[in-house]
Amino acid sequence: MPDGDVSQAEDMRIYPFKAERVKPFQALRSELTPLLDEAGRVEWLEERPAAWEQFLTSQVDAARAIPLMRHALSHAFGYRVYPDDTVNQEDVDDLGARMEKVRQAGRFCQHRDRVRGRPIRSVRPARAAGPDG
Repeated sequence: MPDGDVSQAEDMRIYPFKAERVKPFQALRSELTPLLDEAGRVEWLEERPAAWEQFLTSQVDAARAIPLMRHALSHAFGYRVYPDDTVNQEDVDDLGARMEKVRQAGRFCQHRDRVRGRPIRSVRPARAAGPDG
């Protein structure tokens, strides 16, 4: 298979992959928006899913896939992208932490009926009992 055919085949696979992966982030954002309009804004609850959506909706061209993905990582998450393809462990850890924040936002949305109509500052995670009880 000539190189152009391989690139085109890869291009044909990445678009459906990205289109499918972005749907949960879009759904989460559509659930969060009215909830946060009511309860109050929480920066990370809004930013994390938006960054993932931005990354997954970035343009990809098979002829320039790697540079475009580097640009998308830089633009959506603010990671420095190195031309020698090195990766900082801090960035890998941060990407995992960002995904965990999205999972937390999803869990937060599961409790939307309890949160609706209450200021967000009154909806705090329970504290672990300390030595005093």
